[in-house]
Amino acid sequence: MLQGENVPGSVLILQKVIEELGADGEDVFHFYILFLLGFMSGLAGGRGSRFLDSKNAEGVISGIRMLQQLLTGTPRGIYWGFLTARAQSLCLPKDTAEDLVLVRMACLARITDEQSYVSLRSSWDALGYRERNILTEHFLADGISDRAFIFEFLPACVAWPYSPGTGCLCFQLPTR
Repeated sequence: MLQGENVPGSVLILQKVIEELGADGEDVFHFYILFLLGFMSGLAGGRGSRFLDSKNAEGVISGIRMLQQLLTGTPRGIYWGFLTARAQSLCLPKDTAEDLVLVRMACLARITDEQSYVSLRSSWDALGYRERNILTEHFLADGISDRAFIFEFLPACVAWPYSPGTGCLCFQLPTR
């Protein structure tokens, strides 16, 4: 969820798994969050973290805050609440469907600064009306009432436009 690759349907699946675990579900979930934090920290030989710096920590904390509502909130509320919180922390607009799509794309591209967002926005604005509508429909699909596709490795593809492993140009969203 932190990178925008999941959808509200993913939150629903997580809710169902925790519910099926019964009384132990909440404890298992808390352990999972602790494990996830340890995994994401990517210790760099005792010199801090490879991933969890001050910019990335904001997104992680925001995601954990939203997931605290897992047992009481709705999947859509949790998911879009997280993206809205990310928009606020990055000072991005969040009022229209296109704004939310761009926030999700910013998460996918691991954007944490204004210059990269401006580049993303310029690329978006260069698209035609039809292309923007198709992408908006795709990125707003919730996986509950609308079919949604989850591309697990899309954040890495979007964040790193040139893939040395394949030798092909994947995407050129914000350039670095």
